[in-house]
Order: sequence, then C-alpha cells, then structure tokens
Amino acid sequence: MSLTMSSANLIGLAVLENPRPDSGDLKPGKAPEPILACLRYFNSTDIPFEELGTFFVYATVAKMVKGANTRTTSTTLSDDDYHLVGDIVWLIAADVEDAKHLPYIQVSGTVKNIKTDDATFEIDAAQYTTPLKDKRGDSTFPLHVFIPSSPRYKTKPVPKPNSTVFVTGFLTGTDISQSGEANRFHIEMDNITFLGRSTLPLQTTSPVPVQTAEGGKKRKLKYSFDSPNPLSSKRAKQSPNVENVRVPLLPLSQS
Repeated sequence: MSLTMSSANLIGLAVLENPRPDSGDLKPGKAPEPILACLRYFNSTDIPFEELGTFFVYATVAKMVKGANTRTTSTTLSDDDYHLVGDIVWLIAADVEDAKHLPYIQVSGTVKNIKTDDATFEIDAAQYTTPLKDKRGDSTFPLHVFIPSSPRYKTKPVPKPNSTVFVTGFLTGTDISQSGEANRFHIEMDNITFLGRSTLPLQTTSPVPVQTAEGGKKRKLKYSFDSPNPLSSKRAKQSPNVENVRVPLLPLSQS
C-alpha cells in the first residue's frame, strides 16, 4: 500500500509465459453478476466488430441518468436498462472463453461520509462523458470505498474529511434500486494516494439503505457469461459506437 504523494499505473496487453502456481491455498470468490453499460467508441481505424465479442477496454464512465444521449439502436434495450454510460478510450479484442473478471477502477476526488471504524468512505467523482455532455452536473461516478485488512500496513489509511485522494481497486458491487437504477458503486481498495485537502465545506447526508434489483428479468442480450463459447463467428461491420458492454460486478445483499 503506497502512502506517497504520487502514483503510477500501467494498462496494457501482456503475453503470459511460464506461469508458476503459488503454494498457498486457492480462495475462489463468488461468481460475478453483470451490469450493463452503454459505451461509445470513436472508431478512427475502422475496426470491424463481430456481432458478439469480448474486449479489453479502458473507459471513462459515469452513472446512468435519465436523458442521457445513448443513441442506442437496440430493439430490445431501453435507456432504463443501463447502469453506466461512458466513452471507450482504448480497446483491444480479447479472445477469451471466460469473461467473468472484475473490472479494475481508478478514481480521484474529494472524500465524504467517512466511517473510520468501518474503514469506508465515499467519493462522487465528476467525470465528463459524451452521453451526458448536456447534463454535466449529473455526470458523476458515485463510489463507496472499503479498505480491507492487509499485511501491507499496520493501520488502515482512512482519509481525513475533505481530503482529495486517488484510489484504485476492484469493483465488487453496486447499489441497485428496485427500479433497476444504479445508485452507488462499491470498490475494495487496493491502493490510495493522498493528493491534499479540499476547501469544500463538509457535507452531511442521511444514509441510504442498500437495495438490490429483483431477479427474474428477461434476458435482452445475446451474450451469456455462462456460455463456454458465446462468440459468434459471423463478422458484421458496425457503426463507430460500441454499445451494450456488460461489466461483471457482484450485487450487494440487502442491508
């Protein structure tokens, strides 16, 4: 765990050779549940997209709000089905059998709602996205951060009120209302960098109960994370906008 005033990150495609298993016992986690994101991609190199495909992407994202300019062409999806909107900055095709991997997120912003005993805090990160360019005040990525126990530090580095931090970690869950709207996303923190203190006044908000969406919704997409080989071999030229990107996240239980 780095507690310095700087941070460096690398996102890229690696070739793995000579893997060696660790001697420790494996501790598999719960199977992830997907959420739905409408992401735009400026296809400057005219990449041909298959009807279905898995991709490694780096994207800027925000919580879906009503009135977002999704420009969806789907006949089975509506704006109410999306939890996230955003822009794909970088995209690489990934021919993988198993797409059940939690996304790794990087967020910077001013902390609030700090609970030292629980080692949690929240960030409402303002993020420009093309679908919400006319609703910039609503283009945010609301995040709930949990600091897990780790041998890397003796005391959990809980930030002070109005601190500005840069945090990274795996997205592990999302608060979803009964209507299916995503309210706040949850991250298990992997690294934190302290960037200073904000001059913004303290905010006091009432806690909102965590709710999860009811199951049993009819599947609207062709892709299935449970399929061993879901990719279609038929290649079809699509528009520069890449839509209907499913991101696996774990839903939270009702509190």
